[in-house]
Amino acid sequence: MPYHLAFYHLDCIRRQFRAGLDLAKAATFIPELSCSGTSSFDQNGRHEYSWSSDVYFDKGTFLQKQEIRCVMERGGSYPSEIRLTCCPHDTLILSSLSYGEENGFLLARMWVGRSSMIQVGFPWRACPGWWCSKEGRHAGIIVCATCHSDAESTIELLGNQVHVRFTCYRDLGPATNRYVPRWTALLTGKGMSYRSHNDYSLYARVWRTAQKLGRPDLHLITHQREYHGEFVADSST
Repeated sequence: MPYHLAFYHLDCIRRQFRAGLDLAKAATFIPELSCSGTSSFDQNGRHEYSWSSDVYFDKGTFLQKQEIRCVMERGGSYPSEIRLTCCPHDTLILSSLSYGEENGFLLARMWVGRSSMIQVGFPWRACPGWWCSKEGRHAGIIVCATCHSDAESTIELLGNQVHVRFTCYRDLGPATNRYVPRWTALLTGKGMSYRSHNDYSLYARVWRTAQKLGRPDLHLITHQREYHGEFVADSST
């Protein structure tokens, strides 16, 4: 699904806020720009996944929480490769899913990789490599050094199904003009690196805004940062 919105959509909502003098008030959910549904990874309508896109306005900028969820059942039909886009610079690649048994327990294995336009030093956390269900849930997060876009992936075996969840947290900018760097970076991929790959502040900001607004389907994952220990979105660290 497309991950960005047209500038005039954001500008229209901002003008409504200005007309109502609500621009500086508390965080707001924007139903006019939010949506959800189901789609498929191929043109034949197979391999369905569910998706949602929430847009909020908080502290002068538009925020987006976009999520894709898919379930791959043992013995079912699913794509040989799934590519999930974080931003123009990074894509998560899932492939080679297989099921087996060990000591009477069902196991699942999957290759978790990444296609990146960013220089070495900004790796997807804990990948590329093989994920195996006996290791527990996979939880990865990426911080794009150029875009105001963070992405979180979780993979886990529940019963006889592998559940994949991919969530993007973005700052779309104030929509005051179409040349704001964070907006053009998301659209074109052009921009300068300015963030550390251990800076999860944007992810936390969008997550907390969604929580404050009582939005559904929020999940709380503990992540291990390379140099700064554990990170949880609802904490102050």
